[in-house]
Amino acid sequence: MRTFKLPLIVTAVVIPVMVIAAVGTFLWLNGLDISNREKAERAEKLGAGIATMGCILIAPFWLIAAAKFGRQRREQMQKKRR
Repeated sequence: MRTFKLPLIVTAVVIPVMVIAAVGTFLWLNGLDISNREKAERAEKLGAGIATMGCILIAPFWLIAAAKFGRQRREQMQKKRR
């Protein structure tokens, strides 16, 4: 549907950027002189942060598209009832 074109494009752009950012941060963490346990803790926090930021970026586009889709469906239902 045309309503979901922009959210799909945004999702298709944000997800690869998130993956690239995650790989970059994990490579950066690997180069630090800290214990493996601390690296694992930091990687977990950074991964969660990157995923959260991705969701925050993507969610508004999907919510707006869903609202538009619902409004269109309600309008169609009103026309059918008349």
